[in-house]
Amino acid sequence: VWSAQREEGWRTALQGAGLESKRFAFHPDQSVPKRTEKLREAGRELSSYVLRRPDITAVVAANDYVVMGVLDAIRERQLPSERWPSIVGFDNLPTAHGHVVTSLRHSGEDLGRAAADLLWERHHGLLVGAPQHRQVSMHLIPRLTSRMDWSLEAGHLNLTTPTVVA
Repeated sequence: VWSAQREEGWRTALQGAGLESKRFAFHPDQSVPKRTEKLREAGRELSSYVLRRPDITAVVAANDYVVMGVLDAIRERQLPSERWPSIVGFDNLPTAHGHVVTSLRHSGEDLGRAAADLLWERHHGLLVGAPQHRQVSMHLIPRLTSRMDWSLEAGHLNLTTPTVVA
């Protein structure tokens, strides 16, 4: 559900910018599991299709764990840096390769405010009936992976060198 809503959001943003979005989605044939290590693995496997296509210049992944899998696949395939796509994820995870990944995130304050408003309205009889949905805006956190030719910048070394865990 979240992935479909996120896709709907970026399609709306593309259309608002006057860009066509009909052919810009890749959906796996299988359901992607929810466990984080499985999401990363799925991102690695699914990106093999995307990374073979030089006409694909950007990836918007369902979440930052999938992004980490895409970055793993870039490393494993030893894709030339000039072929690295721009990459955007969701959730702003602190483990997304040293914060170089552009990400979209919900503000905890905005989510809390929307939830509190719904509860207050329901408690005071201003909201009755079926459950209600409120959209909460996401915030873009632009980082290295959304810049033009990001892979050619010095900061990309963060992606090409092994991560050391102490």
